[in-house]
Amino acid sequence: MRLSRKELDTPPDKSGIEEQRIRFPGFDGNNETKQMACTRYYCNLDVGKYQELDRGDNFNSHRPMLDRYRQMLAEWKKSAKTYELTKDDTIRIASAA
Repeated sequence: MRLSRKELDTPPDKSGIEEQRIRFPGFDGNNETKQMACTRYYCNLDVGKYQELDRGDNFNSHRPMLDRYRQMLAEWKKSAKTYELTKDDTIRIASAA
């Protein structure tokens, strides 16, 4: 979602899109440890993928996130062009849950 927000730079229309709503919070370290560990692995410097998501907190959201991500995924699938999200798509997906 952060990459989609960058695409809105031309023309610069980010109104209604809050940075904190599109920032990847990670997974709950107590209940979603497998997902958190997998995220760390892929975003770690050793693997080198998705480094732009790293915030330096080991991707621990300190709250359950899987249900929200599943709702966001369902909203993403409703988009006409899933890899070319519009501003409205971005707001709809970020607002899920």
